[in-house]
Amino acid sequence: LIHRPDKPDCPQMAIFKILGDLYFGAVSNIEKVIHEHLILNPDQRFLILSMESVNHCDISGVHTLESILRTCRDRGGDLFFQRVQEPVMQIMQATGFADQLGKDNFLSEDHAISKIFHHILDPAICIYECEERVFLECQNLPKQIIAAEQIPLHTEIPTGKVNEILPNQLWEDLHGDKPPLIVDVREPREYQRGHIPQAKLIPLNQLLTQEIDLPREQSIVTVCRSGRRGSRAAFALSTKGYTTHVLKGGMLGWENAGLLEAIE
Repeated sequence: LIHRPDKPDCPQMAIFKILGDLYFGAVSNIEKVIHEHLILNPDQRFLILSMESVNHCDISGVHTLESILRTCRDRGGDLFFQRVQEPVMQIMQATGFADQLGKDNFLSEDHAISKIFHHILDPAICIYECEERVFLECQNLPKQIIAAEQIPLHTEIPTGKVNEILPNQLWEDLHGDKPPLIVDVREPREYQRGHIPQAKLIPLNQLLTQEIDLPREQSIVTVCRSGRRGSRAAFALSTKGYTTHVLKGGMLGWENAGLLEAIE
Protein backbone atom coordinates (compact mmCIF):
# COMPACT_ATOMS: atom_id res chain seq x y z
CA LEU A 1 0.00 0.00 0.00
CA ILE A 2 1.75 3.09 -1.28
CA HIS A 3 0.27 6.59 -0.94
CA ARG A 4 -0.18 7.86 -4.49
CA PRO A 5 -2.61 10.82 -4.38
CA ASP A 6 -1.98 11.60 -8.04
CA LYS A 7 -3.38 8.23 -9.12
CA PRO A 8 -7.06 7.19 -9.43
CA ASP A 9 -8.86 5.27 -6.69
CA CYS A 10 -10.29 1.79 -6.95
CA PRO A 11 -13.99 2.26 -7.79
CA GLN A 12 -15.02 -0.46 -5.35
CA MET A 13 -12.76 0.14 -2.36
CA ALA A 14 -11.37 3.07 -0.37
CA ILE A 15 -8.22 2.97 1.75
CA PHE A 16 -7.56 5.31 4.67
CA LYS A 17 -4.44 5.52 6.80
CA ILE A 18 -5.22 6.94 10.23
CA LEU A 19 -2.34 9.10 11.44
CA GLY A 20 -2.86 9.33 15.18
CA ASP A 21 -4.73 7.84 18.10
CA LEU A 22 -8.47 7.18 18.22
CA TYR A 23 -9.60 9.08 21.30
CA PHE A 24 -12.60 11.28 22.15
CA GLY A 25 -10.97 14.49 20.92
CA ALA A 26 -10.21 13.17 17.42
CA VAL A 27 -12.82 10.57 16.50
CA SER A 28 -15.55 12.99 15.40
CA ASN A 29 -13.30 14.46 12.72
CA ILE A 30 -12.15 11.02 11.54
CA GLU A 31 -15.73 9.76 11.30
CA LYS A 32 -16.84 12.91 9.47
CA VAL A 33 -14.08 12.63 6.85
CA ILE A 34 -14.75 8.95 6.19
CA HIS A 35 -18.54 9.34 6.00
CA GLU A 36 -18.25 12.33 3.67
CA HIS A 37 -15.94 10.34 1.40
CA LEU A 38 -18.33 7.39 1.30
CA ILE A 39 -21.26 9.67 0.47
CA LEU A 40 -19.32 11.17 -2.43
CA ASN A 41 -18.22 7.70 -3.61
CA PRO A 42 -21.30 5.46 -3.21
CA ASP A 43 -19.80 2.60 -5.25
CA GLN A 44 -16.88 2.24 -2.84
CA ARG A 45 -18.67 -0.21 -0.61
CA PHE A 46 -15.49 -1.65 0.92
CA LEU A 47 -13.08 0.19 3.18
CA ILE A 48 -9.61 -0.61 4.52
CA LEU A 49 -8.31 1.28 7.53
CA SER A 50 -4.53 1.15 7.91
CA MET A 51 -3.86 1.34 11.66
CA GLU A 52 -0.07 1.20 11.98
CA SER A 53 0.06 4.76 13.37
CA VAL A 54 -2.72 4.19 15.92
CA ASN A 55 -1.22 3.25 19.30
CA HIS A 56 -4.21 4.06 21.51
CA CYS A 57 -7.98 3.70 21.16
CA ASP A 58 -10.52 4.58 23.84
CA ILE A 59 -14.21 3.68 24.03
CA SER A 60 -15.11 6.68 21.86
CA GLY A 61 -12.81 5.29 19.20
CA VAL A 62 -14.52 1.90 19.38
CA HIS A 63 -17.95 3.53 19.00
CA THR A 64 -16.68 5.40 15.94
CA LEU A 65 -15.37 2.19 14.38
CA GLU A 66 -18.74 0.54 15.07
CA SER A 67 -20.48 3.40 13.28
CA ILE A 68 -18.18 3.10 10.26
CA LEU A 69 -18.71 -0.67 10.19
CA ARG A 70 -22.51 -0.23 10.19
CA THR A 71 -22.27 2.28 7.36
CA CYS A 72 -20.18 -0.08 5.23
CA ARG A 73 -22.42 -3.09 5.83
CA ASP A 74 -25.63 -1.11 5.37
CA ARG A 75 -24.47 -0.26 1.84
CA GLY A 76 -23.67 -3.90 1.07
CA GLY A 77 -19.96 -3.66 1.75
CA ASP A 78 -17.60 -4.29 4.62
CA LEU A 79 -14.80 -2.83 6.74
CA PHE A 80 -11.26 -4.23 6.98
CA PHE A 81 -8.24 -3.39 9.13
CA GLN A 82 -4.55 -3.64 8.40
CA ARG A 83 -1.66 -3.56 10.87
CA VAL A 84 -3.65 -3.11 14.08
CA GLN A 85 -1.26 -2.47 16.98
CA GLU A 86 -1.48 -4.75 20.02
CA PRO A 87 -2.89 -2.17 22.52
CA VAL A 88 -5.64 -1.30 20.02
CA MET A 89 -6.37 -4.96 19.33
CA GLN A 90 -6.74 -5.58 23.06
CA ILE A 91 -9.49 -2.97 23.45
CA MET A 92 -11.18 -4.22 20.26
CA GLN A 93 -11.27 -7.69 21.80
CA ALA A 94 -12.30 -6.51 25.26
CA THR A 95 -15.26 -4.52 23.92
CA GLY A 96 -16.44 -7.26 21.56
CA PHE A 97 -15.73 -5.18 18.47
CA ALA A 98 -13.24 -7.74 17.13
CA ASP A 99 -15.93 -10.44 17.25
CA GLN A 100 -18.46 -8.11 15.65
CA LEU A 101 -16.02 -7.40 12.82
CA GLY A 102 -14.84 -10.99 12.35
CA LYS A 103 -11.29 -12.33 12.38
CA ASP A 104 -11.16 -12.53 8.57
CA ASN A 105 -11.46 -8.75 8.38
CA PHE A 106 -8.07 -8.25 10.02
CA LEU A 107 -5.66 -8.38 7.10
CA SER A 108 -1.95 -9.09 7.00
CA GLU A 109 0.18 -6.41 5.38
CA ASP A 110 1.51 -8.65 2.61
CA HIS A 111 -1.82 -10.15 1.54
CA ALA A 112 -4.38 -7.42 2.24
CA ILE A 113 -5.07 -6.35 -1.34
CA SER A 114 -4.69 -9.86 -2.75
CA LYS A 115 -7.29 -11.29 -0.38
CA ILE A 116 -9.85 -8.56 -1.05
CA PHE A 117 -9.19 -8.58 -4.80
CA HIS A 118 -9.66 -12.34 -5.17
CA HIS A 119 -12.42 -12.91 -2.61
CA ILE A 120 -14.34 -9.67 -2.04
CA LEU A 121 -14.37 -7.31 -5.03
CA ASP A 122 -16.80 -7.90 -7.89
CA PRO A 123 -14.72 -9.05 -10.89
CA ALA A 124 -17.50 -7.97 -13.25
CA ILE A 125 -16.80 -4.36 -12.32
CA CYS A 126 -13.05 -4.89 -12.65
CA ILE A 127 -13.33 -6.42 -16.12
CA TYR A 128 -16.27 -4.64 -17.70
CA GLU A 129 -16.53 -1.24 -16.01
CA CYS A 130 -13.22 -0.16 -14.49
CA GLU A 131 -10.72 1.49 -16.81
CA GLU A 132 -8.07 1.83 -14.10
CA ARG A 133 -5.32 -0.54 -13.00
CA VAL A 134 -5.00 0.52 -9.39
CA PHE A 135 -3.40 -2.59 -7.88
CA LEU A 136 -0.80 -5.08 -9.04
CA GLU A 137 -3.54 -7.71 -9.08
CA CYS A 138 -5.40 -5.66 -11.70
CA GLN A 139 -2.62 -5.94 -14.24
CA ASN A 140 -3.44 -9.46 -15.42
CA LEU A 141 -7.18 -8.91 -15.68
CA PRO A 142 -8.72 -8.90 -19.14
CA LYS A 143 -10.08 -5.41 -19.74
CA GLN A 144 -13.25 -5.46 -21.78
CA ILE A 145 -14.83 -2.06 -21.26
CA ILE A 146 -18.26 -1.94 -22.85
CA ALA A 147 -20.63 0.99 -23.10
CA ALA A 148 -22.97 1.16 -20.12
CA GLU A 149 -26.06 0.80 -22.30
CA GLN A 150 -24.80 -2.62 -23.43
CA ILE A 151 -24.51 -3.96 -19.88
CA PRO A 152 -27.35 -2.76 -17.65
CA LEU A 153 -26.10 -2.20 -14.13
CA HIS A 154 -27.61 -4.36 -11.42
CA THR A 155 -29.34 -1.31 -9.91
CA GLU A 156 -30.85 -0.43 -13.30
CA ILE A 157 -32.60 -3.77 -13.79
CA PRO A 158 -36.33 -3.15 -13.20
CA THR A 159 -37.67 -4.64 -9.98
CA GLY A 160 -39.18 -8.07 -10.52
CA LYS A 161 -37.62 -8.54 -13.95
CA VAL A 162 -35.07 -11.12 -12.76
CA ASN A 163 -36.29 -14.29 -11.08
CA GLU A 164 -34.02 -15.93 -8.51
CA ILE A 165 -33.61 -19.60 -7.70
CA LEU A 166 -32.08 -20.95 -4.49
CA PRO A 167 -29.11 -23.35 -4.71
CA ASN A 168 -30.94 -26.32 -3.19
CA GLN A 169 -33.92 -25.81 -5.48
CA LEU A 170 -31.62 -25.69 -8.49
CA TRP A 171 -29.96 -28.92 -7.35
CA GLU A 172 -33.35 -30.61 -7.21
CA ASP A 173 -34.34 -29.24 -10.62
CA LEU A 174 -31.11 -30.52 -12.16
CA HIS A 175 -32.08 -34.02 -11.06
CA GLY A 176 -35.69 -33.73 -12.22
CA ASP A 177 -37.45 -34.56 -15.45
CA LYS A 178 -36.82 -31.17 -17.09
CA PRO A 179 -33.42 -29.89 -15.92
CA PRO A 180 -32.60 -26.29 -16.77
CA LEU A 181 -29.60 -25.20 -18.81
CA ILE A 182 -26.93 -23.69 -16.56
CA VAL A 183 -25.06 -20.80 -18.17
CA ASP A 184 -21.96 -19.72 -16.25
CA VAL A 185 -21.14 -16.13 -17.21
CA ARG A 186 -17.82 -15.81 -15.38
CA GLU A 187 -14.40 -15.65 -16.98
CA PRO A 188 -12.66 -18.94 -17.92
CA ARG A 189 -10.19 -18.55 -15.05
CA GLU A 190 -13.02 -18.45 -12.53
CA TYR A 191 -14.94 -21.26 -14.20
CA GLN A 192 -11.97 -23.63 -14.14
CA ARG A 193 -11.54 -23.22 -10.39
CA GLY A 194 -15.00 -24.62 -9.76
CA HIS A 195 -18.41 -24.67 -11.43
CA ILE A 196 -21.76 -26.41 -11.33
CA PRO A 197 -21.51 -29.77 -13.11
CA GLN A 198 -22.71 -29.59 -16.75
CA ALA A 199 -22.70 -25.78 -16.70
CA LYS A 200 -22.06 -24.14 -20.07
CA LEU A 201 -19.41 -21.40 -19.98
CA ILE A 202 -20.40 -18.21 -21.81
CA PRO A 203 -18.55 -15.17 -20.39
CA LEU A 204 -20.76 -12.14 -19.90
CA ASN A 205 -18.97 -10.10 -22.54
CA GLN A 206 -19.57 -12.81 -25.14
CA LEU A 207 -23.18 -13.33 -24.12
CA LEU A 208 -24.01 -9.63 -24.40
CA THR A 209 -22.12 -8.77 -27.56
CA GLN A 210 -22.44 -11.89 -29.74
CA GLU A 211 -25.33 -13.88 -31.12
CA ILE A 212 -25.73 -16.84 -28.80
CA ASP A 213 -28.01 -19.67 -29.86
CA LEU A 214 -29.50 -21.33 -26.78
CA PRO A 215 -32.32 -23.88 -26.64
CA ARG A 216 -35.66 -22.20 -26.05
CA GLU A 217 -37.37 -25.34 -24.82
CA GLN A 218 -35.24 -25.26 -21.64
CA SER A 219 -35.33 -22.72 -18.87
CA ILE A 220 -31.97 -21.04 -18.33
CA VAL A 221 -30.26 -20.38 -15.01
CA THR A 222 -27.40 -17.90 -15.14
CA VAL A 223 -24.56 -18.25 -12.66
CA CYS A 224 -21.67 -16.02 -11.62
CA ARG A 225 -19.65 -15.53 -8.46
CA SER A 226 -22.14 -13.64 -6.31
CA GLY A 227 -25.14 -12.85 -8.52
CA ARG A 228 -24.35 -9.48 -10.09
CA ARG A 229 -23.24 -10.69 -13.51
CA GLY A 230 -25.83 -13.44 -13.42
CA SER A 231 -28.59 -10.88 -12.95
CA ARG A 232 -27.37 -8.88 -15.93
CA ALA A 233 -27.19 -11.99 -18.09
CA ALA A 234 -30.63 -13.25 -17.01
CA PHE A 235 -32.20 -9.88 -17.72
CA ALA A 236 -30.53 -9.62 -21.14
CA LEU A 237 -31.65 -13.12 -22.12
CA SER A 238 -35.19 -12.50 -20.88
CA THR A 239 -35.48 -9.51 -23.23
CA LYS A 240 -34.76 -11.96 -26.07
CA GLY A 241 -37.61 -14.23 -25.07
CA TYR A 242 -35.80 -16.82 -22.97
CA THR A 243 -37.19 -18.12 -19.67
CA THR A 244 -34.50 -17.25 -17.16
CA HIS A 245 -33.55 -17.36 -13.51
CA VAL A 246 -30.39 -16.27 -11.73
CA LEU A 247 -28.80 -18.44 -9.04
CA LYS A 248 -29.30 -16.53 -5.81
CA GLY A 249 -25.93 -15.85 -4.21
CA GLY A 250 -24.09 -17.23 -7.24
CA MET A 251 -21.33 -19.76 -6.74
CA LEU A 252 -20.79 -18.40 -3.23
CA GLY A 253 -24.32 -19.47 -2.36
CA TRP A 254 -23.80 -22.83 -4.08
CA GLU A 255 -20.63 -23.44 -2.07
CA ASN A 256 -22.26 -22.35 1.21
CA ALA A 257 -25.02 -24.89 0.56
CA GLY A 258 -22.35 -27.62 0.36
CA LEU A 259 -23.32 -28.68 -3.16
CA LEU A 260 -21.08 -30.51 -5.63
CA GLU A 261 -18.70 -28.59 -7.87
CA ALA A 262 -16.75 -29.65 -10.93
CA ILE A 263 -13.12 -28.53 -11.37
CA GLU A 264 -11.09 -28.39 -14.58
